[in-house]
Amino acid sequence: MPEIRIDPLSGDRVIVAGERSRRPGGSPGCVAAEPIEVGSDPFADGHEDRTPPELFALRPAGSVPDSPGWSVRVVPNLYPALEGAGGGPAPGAPGASGAAGGAGAPAGA
Repeated sequence: MPEIRIDPLSGDRVIVAGERSRRPGGSPGCVAAEPIEVGSDPFADGHEDRTPPELFALRPAGSVPDSPGWSVRVVPNLYPALEGAGGGPAPGAPGASGAAGGAGAPAGA
């Protein structure tokens, strides 16, 4: 299960999610990125039918959700680092180890 760990010296929060290494392309490595071909890019404007329904978008007033014309579009992650719900500790109340359960959803979701 993913965890949110808190560095005791800096107070920084870090997500530790070992399960993500099992997602496609999740194995460690450092190779040059292939150029993205716009015709096959599911995140390109005009390819909204290739992604899950949007959670949020910045688009012209009156435009239809899940349609072209947006400037920013948020869709659910198929391989999220954190789970959507869970029974972890309350925010701000990490365990003695400085780690908290990695469950929850982004604010506003």
